[in-house]
Amino acid sequence: MNRVQLLRAIQFIDDNIEMPKYVGAILHAVKSKEFHTKEIDEILFTYNINESFAKIDFLNVLIEYIRIVLENGALNDEALENIRFFKLLFRINPGDFYLHKKFEIEQIIKYQLAKFYDDNKVSPDEAFLKVEIQELFDLSYDQMNEYAKAEALLLLQQGVNPLALDVLLTHNEYCRLPQEEYLY
Repeated sequence: MNRVQLLRAIQFIDDNIEMPKYVGAILHAVKSKEFHTKEIDEILFTYNINESFAKIDFLNVLIEYIRIVLENGALNDEALENIRFFKLLFRINPGDFYLHKKFEIEQIIKYQLAKFYDDNKVSPDEAFLKVEIQELFDLSYDQMNEYAKAEALLLLQQGVNPLALDVLLTHNEYCRLPQEEYLY
């Protein structure tokens, strides 16, 4: 990640996302050329913040950043790199989003899937974006597929071809679908 890109991302977060003062202090410290990750612990100590509580605030900031990026259709390589950096910086581990912020990530995923399915099919670009979202939130394929099935169910019941929706069904789920010619 280049420095200009990092500074741009930090400025975007600072301008657009409400956050506790200590999170802002961490981001401000990151702007300095001599930043070391131990400074995070020092800032948390200074503000008397437990790391477990801080993780929730870090997740909130990161979720809001991801939500804004997705809503603006701006999930590109730079944004992905920024998100990966912030996950490392804030010590976000695989499973943290799902464990601590399941409702929030469900809302973001449902919103994105509804956009994907609005034309009764998932384009290759949308399928790729779906995988990127899965990776951002550290979800397994099965977890993401369950969200996709839940959102695609109405379309599937209306006869839309499941192959057009980039969703994997079990044999039993497939057999329960209308057995008519697919609309798409």
